[in-house]
Formats: sequence, structure tokens, C-alpha cells
Amino acid sequence: MSHEFEKFDFYKKAHQLVLEIYACAKKLPHADEEYGLAADICQTVIQIPATIARGSAFEEDEFREHLEEARVTIRMVDMHLMMMHRLGFISKSECDRLLKLGDEVRQLLIQRIEGRKKKPVKA
Repeated sequence: MSHEFEKFDFYKKAHQLVLEIYACAKKLPHADEEYGLAADICQTVIQIPATIARGSAFEEDEFREHLEEARVTIRMVDMHLMMMHRLGFISKSECDRLLKLGDEVRQLLIQRIEGRKKKPVKA
């Protein structure tokens, strides 16, 4: 079963998260661009919608596994955002706003993962 990944709300919201994180990463010092925190968070956040897109090529069970992987990746983005705040690169309000957006993606993924689990066959 193939999925048109762009139609999913969780994909759209993950795409929005990528755009927001990339804009935020531009605030980091230029010396950080290639190998530091900016590169890390950008490489990590892009994996969320990329994993959804890749998973959409598979049958339902494997698709759910990819959605789980995307969900876990959001936790890594959370850590990067908290570190950016603690290092003084972004404000608490900006950090909180982006964490909330990530949580919205996570909740949509959880709904899809749990909503489509196969029910056990009754004996």
C-alpha cells in the first residue's frame, strides 16, 4: 500500500517544523554553520519528513515503523532546541514555540500510529 505522504497532516506539520527550524538556525554564529549545532539541528529535523516520505513507499506495518522513527527523531530536535536556548542563541519563548510545534507533530504521529494498529484476532 503506497501513501501520498504530502496529504498527511503530520507530514505538513513536520514540513512546517523544518522551515521554522532552518529559520531559527540562521541565528546561530557563522562559525557554527558547517559542523556545529546549526548543522546538527538542520540535519536532524529534515529527517522527520524524509522518514515519513520514505516510509510511505511501504506497506502499513513498515510505514508505522517509519512513523515511529520520525516520532523519536523529534526528541533529538527537542534536545537541540533546549541547548540552543541554554547557550543563549534563542529566547525561551522561541524555544517553547518550536518545542510546541514539535509536540504537535509528535501527537499527530502517535494518533496515526495507534489508530492504525492491527487489532488482535479474537479466538
